[in-house]
Amino acid sequence: SSGIPCGVERTSTTPLIFQGKNLERGQLPWLVAIFERRDSNGPAFICGGSLISTSTVLSAAHCFRHPGRDLTADRTAVSLGRNSLAIHSQGEIRGVTELIIHEKYNIKQSPESDLVLVRLDEPVRYNDYIVPICLWSTRNRMDLQQGLKTYVAGWGPDESGTGNSEVSKITDLNILSETSCAQELPPSLHQPNTLCAKKIGRGPCASDGGGPLMLRENDVWVLRGVISTGLIDEERHTCDLSQPSVFTDVAKHIDWVRRNMWD
Repeated sequence: SSGIPCGVERTSTTPLIFQGKNLERGQLPWLVAIFERRDSNGPAFICGGSLISTSTVLSAAHCFRHPGRDLTADRTAVSLGRNSLAIHSQGEIRGVTELIIHEKYNIKQSPESDLVLVRLDEPVRYNDYIVPICLWSTRNRMDLQQGLKTYVAGWGPDESGTGNSEVSKITDLNILSETSCAQELPPSLHQPNTLCAKKIGRGPCASDGGGPLMLRENDVWVLRGVISTGLIDEERHTCDLSQPSVFTDVAKHIDWVRRNMWD
């Protein structure tokens, strides 16, 4: 699988101006869907995630542990190489052998260190539809200025609010400075190791917990954040993009990610 660079789409490139554009298969080929295996009525979609190596997916800890949910590795499945949630569509499915939840994550509290590493039961082979995203590194900028365009993607609630959209979508969000974020959000949500972004004007709900907050630098996609809270109203299954969304900052947790991920 070596020789395939991270963060580069191989089939077609995702345009950067969207009002919530549906993704085609092969666009953002690191975007994965995480399912809970259930005895009855088949797997249930839980969260998005990002492929960062042949065996590792990075997602949000709250997808696996929050009040009322304790999803174990053996009940987890990961769908790769698809833009659709339909499991019978072309792509691959993997089981999961291990979950590493960040030790600072606390289900009763805020989005502090809301990260999980998910180990696939068998490494994937990279191809046109399965490519890892680049992890933030010191070559990338640490400080993100207010208004910087970032991108989120996933299978968020569809417009009717009745269920998840069948095909993944992407939308752009603008970074909010720490000061603006602190003014707009309750203190419990705004933590030192989080990032904030919001959509000016309307946009689709392209986001699920666990999905990526991406930067595009020199035509390479870089994983900068993991969707933690905001956007989605879990009860009504709708989302509000005018409210800032909170992301766990991968740059501030990069040592933990690199130390614990698998090849």
